[in-house]
Amino acid sequence: MTDDLILAGAPSPDLPIAPVVLELQGGLVADWLAWLAGQVAMRQYSESTLTSYRATIRPWIAYLEQTARTDRPTAGTVQQYVQDLVASGRQPATINLYLNTVKSLYRWCETMDSYPSIARSVRTLREFRDGPLPCLSHEQIVDLVRGIPEDTLGHLRDRALIALMYATAFRCVSIVRADVEDIDWDRLAIVHQPKGHVAKDTAAALPQSVADILRRYLDRRSRECSTTAVPQPLFIALDRRSRGHRMTTKSVRVQVVTYMERAGHAQRRDGTLVNPGLFSAHSIRRSASVTTADAAGLDVAQGLLGHASIETTRKSYARVTLERRLRENAERLNVLG
Repeated sequence: MTDDLILAGAPSPDLPIAPVVLELQGGLVADWLAWLAGQVAMRQYSESTLTSYRATIRPWIAYLEQTARTDRPTAGTVQQYVQDLVASGRQPATINLYLNTVKSLYRWCETMDSYPSIARSVRTLREFRDGPLPCLSHEQIVDLVRGIPEDTLGHLRDRALIALMYATAFRCVSIVRADVEDIDWDRLAIVHQPKGHVAKDTAAALPQSVADILRRYLDRRSRECSTTAVPQPLFIALDRRSRGHRMTTKSVRVQVVTYMERAGHAQRRDGTLVNPGLFSAHSIRRSASVTTADAAGLDVAQGLLGHASIETTRKSYARVTLERRLRENAERLNVLG
């Protein structure tokens, strides 16, 4: 029998190996997601939480199907999954997000007596979030907003959006969820749904100038791009494909980064942002918190941000303060000046 003879029943080395069919794990994931959907219906979790879990459980399922090739994973399988994620070059925050989703799945499975909590002993990666953090000043935010003209509906929308984001320290998700009906024009306030809340149960104050630009934007929108959606989203897409529909968090981030680039804050090298987390949509919120803390104290900044613990506010503020002091100290150490 020759060496090049393929044994009967053995797969050809040139053919891709079919993924394992996950009857057990696929069923567990489906049941878990269905339970989460029920919790969303009872307003115990937000829809965005369910959406996040759906997205972040997929890499685990793909790993079991194609790499681990098992329908009976163990703690060792989870540990190897984490190691493979590290080897792939993903950031610690992303790896921890994927791992915590797996942990949540199997904690639920254990309470249902359907599968052991195999990820309990697997530790998350350490994330270094205590280094100096740059922050745009109030004057830089003012210049950013003033640099956006009001010549088109799109520009007017974006100017109103960033002005509102800074005045309220809203996250992107709160901007996207905002409806026209949420604004109380008499009280100069807007109700919103903070992170972790299941309803729009918190009000944020609006400066008169921000209310005015929102009115100008909505007046022009009513003439140029009416929407029949109920409730009416405050910020709508204006591109041909999605015109009139609610903006997404992705589209909000893209618009903010576009203006950050124009102002010279966000920068690209070979088409890729070199400082994606420093000057982004979330950095508008950071600047709002620091401006507030400088002027009115950490307790007011905590209230603006909606942090459950003032320590969260304090840590973020400390990183910005450290950046400022290091820059000042660099001038002290300048032997050429």
